This record gives sequence, structure tokens and C-alpha cells, in this order.
Amino acid sequence: MSTLVESLSNVLPEGAYDLLCFESSPFECKNLINSSSQAKETPVRTIKVKHFISLLKSGLPLVGIEIYQYLSIFESHVQRYVFVSKVDTTGFSPKGLRIGKIMQVIVKYFITLDVKRYGTGVKPRKSSSEEPDENEQNYTIFKLKSSIRRLQNDPSYFNIISKYKNFNAPSGDTITFNLPQNVQTSISLFTRAEPQYLYPNSAKNSGKHVIDGNVLLNWWVATIDKALPAGSTNWDCKLIVPGSDFISTTKRLPRSTDSVSWSIGSIFDTDQNSLAIHQIPLFPDDPKGRFLEHLVVENRYKQVYLKDFWEELGFRQEFRLGNVVGIIGCREKGFNDSHGTHSSHEAITMSLKGYKKIMQLIKGVDYSNISDVRGSYQEGLQVAMEEVGIKSNFYRRIYGRLKEDKPRSEPVSTQKSHVGNSTASPATVNDLSGLVKRRKAK
Repeated sequence: MSTLVESLSNVLPEGAYDLLCFESSPFECKNLINSSSQAKETPVRTIKVKHFISLLKSGLPLVGIEIYQYLSIFESHVQRYVFVSKVDTTGFSPKGLRIGKIMQVIVKYFITLDVKRYGTGVKPRKSSSEEPDENEQNYTIFKLKSSIRRLQNDPSYFNIISKYKNFNAPSGDTITFNLPQNVQTSISLFTRAEPQYLYPNSAKNSGKHVIDGNVLLNWWVATIDKALPAGSTNWDCKLIVPGSDFISTTKRLPRSTDSVSWSIGSIFDTDQNSLAIHQIPLFPDDPKGRFLEHLVVENRYKQVYLKDFWEELGFRQEFRLGNVVGIIGCREKGFNDSHGTHSSHEAITMSLKGYKKIMQLIKGVDYSNISDVRGSYQEGLQVAMEEVGIKSNFYRRIYGRLKEDKPRSEPVSTQKSHVGNSTASPATVNDLSGLVKRRKAK
């Protein structure tokens, strides 16, 4: 399979670009779903990896995407969740840059990425009640005492101890997991038009494309549909537009194919008669998770079932502000007997602390000031990378292969978004214009 660099070169206009691609080391986190005590199988551990990819030209960032990858490890399989957290453009893009094509390549890269490598060097999660004291530095003793404490509080914990047979002894302060062979991948995202998400003050740049939530949702649906690998596996895709009627939502759905089917609903609606809190994952900065937390605060989480959850969600304030928002989810039908077809590793790996430091720098730049941006991405980023232990060159050079197309008119909208195509001037070609249906000339 082509590398990320090779795949991107096929969708970029001619010229030289730089790829900034880094990730956190894998670390253990809370399980995404609060499983019911009656669940047939629950994950033993959940691993999380944070990813960031940005494309630059002439020292200026053009587009960036932050993705969180979760691996919920069961005894017999792995559930992989690819959560698109944030996507943004800066307004510095050259003419002809197609953001949709770039996102298709990146999304496809992640859902075909080999997850096996994330089973090594995992930083274990330690709750406040399980912090080893000075006399518990030996990891084996610490884990035994930790298990004893858990058994004292919850005797049913005994039933899952055997599942630890898949875990190897730790090396230093990390753990190695032998991941099960079968993997099922899903991708989730929430669309909402905002002036900026990753790049502060980038909305002030005249080149930042202007779209509203309606166009943004259609753009993402088309982008995800085209990103799914054709023929290799079958995908079940769902769309929910809270507050929208059945007919309006149906019109947004792409035509189903032999390998990808689209319908209204959620990929997490496995049992409409189950409590929502036992079915809906808690992704960060996600409206579904916020509503679940609200139900817990109101002490209603034992009363709201899936069949009522989505209806109540539509009445939340963030869905009633006049801007269209959508919840998109796609899941493989069944399990793959491999960890992924994309085994090449092109990201720079750093500690979680280092990842947060670099992201803090990226999000702390004034993107309406070009000189500030150049300085931060050249000298500033170089210093920060060295501080987190990255000494080698962290940019990957890409040469675009696309010939320049003739300009087309772009759609007019009223609101800026974090994922429209960003161009050097408001009148240049953009990716979203390809989604606007035009009447044939009579």
C-alpha cells in the first residue's frame, strides 16, 4: 500500500509541501463505554493515541487535523475507534488545493493503519487509589496488591482476572499487550461550523473559506463516503441530524453501494431498549458525551433509553442555535482477521506530555499575523521539538503531482467553518464547490 506521503502527493497541486505528522505514545485510558454489569463481554483495557497531521507550504500551515484513536481490548478481539476531533484551515492555501481530497487520504490512512504497533510501550493508567507507594515499587507486588483491593471492593472482578493472560510483563514504566488478531474499526465525528478550531484568529484571513453548517455537513458526509476503502471490507454508515425530519436527513445520504451502506441512525444503536449510558461512547468535546454527563448530574441516566436519547439530544441548546449540525458514524461489518493493511509508520512519536506541549505551541499562535506564524513554525517549533526529545528533521517533503485546473465559481455562504478549503483569495477554486448541484443549461 502507498505511504501517506505518496498518497498525498497524488492529490496536491504541483509544487513542494511539507508534512508535519506526530503522535503521542500509546497510553491507557478509561473505557469509552460504561458497560452494563449484564454485558456478555467488556473490554479489559482501552489504549488511546493522539495524532496530529498538518500540511505546510513555504513555511505556512495550510490545514491541520487532530484525530484520537482508541483501542478497546477484549479477550477475543479489538474494537478500534477513530474519532475525528478537530479539523481547521488557516486561509494561506494556494489556488487549487482540494481540502476534501486531502481529508479523504488522511481518513483512509487512519482506518487502514496497522494497530499492532500500539500494543507496545503503553503507559499504564494509575487511578488515585492505585498509586504505588515507596514500598510498592516492584510492579508485580503493586499489581497483586491492587488486585486484592479491587476484589475486596468488587468480588465480581475475579471473573475477568484470567483475561490478563494477554498482557506481558512491563518494561520500565510501560506495558506490552498481545493484541487479539480480530479487529473491528469504526470512525466517528460531529460536524459543527465554527470560525476556527485549531488556528486562533485564522478567521480574520480573507482566504479562509466561508461555509455554513448545512454545507459543512454535506461536505463531511461525501468526504467520509469517498474515504472508505472500496472492496476490502463492508461498511455500515449512519447519520443523525438532531432536530431534522426524516425526509431532510434522507436527502443527505449518499447512494449505498455493495461495500458501503448509508441509513439514518447511529452505529452505537445496537439495542434500542438498552440504557443510553451503556451504549454511547464518551468521546472528548462531543455533544453525545456532554448529554450523558448531564443525565448523570440530573440522576436520570438510569431512565433514558436509546430510543429516547436521540430525541432528547435534539432539544439541547447546541442543536437549537439555527445552525445545522450532524453526527456521522461508520463501522466495519464484522471483524477483520488482520490488524491493518497500512504497516508503514510515518509519524514522529513522542510522550503524551511532549504531544501536549507541541499542540499548545500550535494553538498559541496568532494566525492572522503571517510573520508570527512563520517564526513559530520555523524557530519556535524547532526549539519545542528538541525540548521533547525530537532531534531529527520533523518535516517530510512532499511534491504535488496535480496539474492546475481552471478556476470555478465557489458557493456563497454566511458562516466560516473549521474545514472549508482555505485559499489565497476568496474567489479561487475550493473543494466544497464540487458538492453544489448545478442545473443543466437549457
